Amino acid sequence: MTTQGIDSLLGNGWVNTVGPAPSRIIASIEGTDKTGKSHLALTSPKPIMYIDLDVGTEGVIHKFQGEDVMVYQVEQPERLGNSQELMERFGKIWATIQDKITEALAVNEGTLIIDTFTEAYDICRLSHFGKMSQVQPHQYGVAYADLREIMRKVHQSKMSAIFLHKIQKNFNTGEPEPKGWTDVPYHVQATLRTKREDTAEGPVFYAEVKASRQNPTLMGKNLYAGATTDPRGIPGGLNMQMLLGLVQST
Repeated sequence: MTTQGIDSLLGNGWVNTVGPAPSRIIASIEGTDKTGKSHLALTSPKPIMYIDLDVGTEGVIHKFQGEDVMVYQVEQPERLGNSQELMERFGKIWATIQDKITEALAVNEGTLIIDTFTEAYDICRLSHFGKMSQVQPHQYGVAYADLREIMRKVHQSKMSAIFLHKIQKNFNTGEPEPKGWTDVPYHVQATLRTKREDTAEGPVFYAEVKASRQNPTLMGKNLYAGATTDPRGIPGGLNMQMLLGLVQST
């Protein structure tokens, strides 16, 4: 196509420049129990809108009370009953979660945290199928559409968003992997895996950067709260606001 032909696109919805990227981070934080996932997420830019689906956060959120942290606690119903009963029961819960995500994103500043998106994925499936097994792959379209819509709304906002995930072992390889919707990595800018190392001086918490779309040089680096002798370590980086600066640096 000639330059004249390219220029003819301008003014018809096409542009040859884009505005600056918003100063925010959209990330997945994955890890086993008690490795600091929730604590790390709560260091994100304020105000924080925290949708809590995980009983494991008790005692963690309390440390951040009074710091512009708004919490919506999702009370999950029992998972006993037939498929129709579970669809009705969890359909109401899933609709509420979707509404609360929309409400939080309407603030359009700070950070939305979903703890955990693993649980959100389970609730989504129960709302559509009333079960989490013996569902044919082609049937998942309606559930995936709901999840993609959440991601679309997140990206349309100016807010940061943190999706927490539990860890499970891959059935074939035995390697740890995030539990939940497998398309999450395609929708986030960075993926962190929290870890804990017990030493004679006490536990050391850190996070490995598994993926960083905007700054690939961070991949494989370990973020520590304090000083470290780790050759791959970044001291003072175990903080989402610090990570935001690292991710957006060139």
